[in-house]
Amino acid sequence: MDQTSANGYIGANPGAFKVIGEPLGTEDFGFILTPSSDLVAPINAALAQIKADGTMDALQQKWFYEYNAAQ
Repeated sequence: MDQTSANGYIGANPGAFKVIGEPLGTEDFGFILTPSSDLVAPINAALAQIKADGTMDALQQKWFYEYNAAQ
């Protein structure tokens, strides 16, 4: 299981799960754009902004820790 999913299960069910062992690897995610796309700078700026103002952390909290599909 990836770390984000594991954190979500643990956050949503405190005490019910735990991660054992060391990570097997890492994986980065990104956007696919054409070479020299005019969108690179605005996307990077938007990502930097939502990281700096706490929006990224709030979204991760909402969707990976507080999300309840049964609702």
